[in-house]
Amino acid sequence: FFGSQWDVSDVRAARAEEQHAKEMARELSHRMKNMFAVISGIVNVTGRARGIQREAAEINSRIQALGRAYETTLDDASSGSIDIGQAIRAVLMPYDRDETRLSVKGNGIRMPFTVISIVGLILHELAANATKHGAWTADAGQVTVEWGPSADGKSLEINWTENGGPMVDAAAIQP
Repeated sequence: FFGSQWDVSDVRAARAEEQHAKEMARELSHRMKNMFAVISGIVNVTGRARGIQREAAEINSRIQALGRAYETTLDDASSGSIDIGQAIRAVLMPYDRDETRLSVKGNGIRMPFTVISIVGLILHELAANATKHGAWTADAGQVTVEWGPSADGKSLEINWTENGGPMVDAAAIQP
């Protein structure tokens, strides 16, 4: 006869901790969605009451972009970092109306959860500009977004390239 014993209390504790973190991430996701919905509602009501629906819609598009960026990353956030590609795709996909005018290329780089707000807002502004003035104003316009670590490996580098849009008036560009 042979017998052995293992103390599995550490394994059980780790599993319980992981389960708790997942539950907290789901709860945080739910609360964040509610928060974005409430903020969006306040902006809509205020915009209608003051007769500035266009401005309210513009603000709401930014709020929704942030909401999309956070939504895809909250489950992942319990680890302290996120796959930045998920957030980039979530923010930009609604702008690709026929799903052929946006190309996203990047690796599985993980970034601290805190970068999501700034990345989400910057990409939303670039996409809004491409829609109003850039590549997405033309039927053949294309946007390519590439990301990865910077050369020193300490930060994120995002490259935004537009092709097929209207001609740029070089004289109108100020140095």
